[in-house]
Amino acid sequence: MAKSTTRSAPAKRAGAGRAPASAPGRKQLERCRRLLRGGNEAARAELGALRERLAKVESEHRRLSGHFVLLEQQVTRLTFLYTAARQLLDTLDRDTLVTTVTETVVNIVGSEDFALYERDPVKGVWSLAASVGEGAAHAGAPREGQGPLGALLAARQPQLAPGDGVTAFVPLCHLGEVTGALVVFHLLPHKAALEQVDRDLLSLFGSHAAQALYCARLHAVARGARP
Repeated sequence: MAKSTTRSAPAKRAGAGRAPASAPGRKQLERCRRLLRGGNEAARAELGALRERLAKVESEHRRLSGHFVLLEQQVTRLTFLYTAARQLLDTLDRDTLVTTVTETVVNIVGSEDFALYERDPVKGVWSLAASVGEGAAHAGAPREGQGPLGALLAARQPQLAPGDGVTAFVPLCHLGEVTGALVVFHLLPHKAALEQVDRDLLSLFGSHAAQALYCARLHAVARGARP
């Protein structure tokens, strides 16, 4: 008796037996794909816009941070100037005044090369009261009208960067009388030039220093006239 053989049915391929997508079905599928692609493009565009806004915010933050640091430095210098002005007006001792002037210039201007000159109101001659650095030695004796320094002393006008190794010249005037002059020769290496706030501080400090020196001179004359 012949044996019957059975054959297994071939495996169906994936998707086999499915009805082919109809035309409306294919259109819906393609529409979904377009929507998906459009959504990705919109998401990328929104992400790019967010990144741009973030860059602007970070740039503004850096700008404001730098501005805040500058303001903080100015407040510190103004505080130091106020303290120095009080010290100048609270003492009649000339040596103390000279020390206060030199310390203030170092701190509020940023210089370690400057000189403080005094003018004798009777004889009209100038003398070196104090100096820091080597600028005063190079400038020579303060003789009015002689040399670059003498020209500045004769002009008696505030000047910035007049040249000849001078960064700033600040005459010290009180009640129309020139009591002295502050000459800044060079700034510290990290400071390229004087800014507007430096000029204002120098002008303000110069008026206080002039008044203090004037009062100290009167006090010294009064004490010397006593029996």
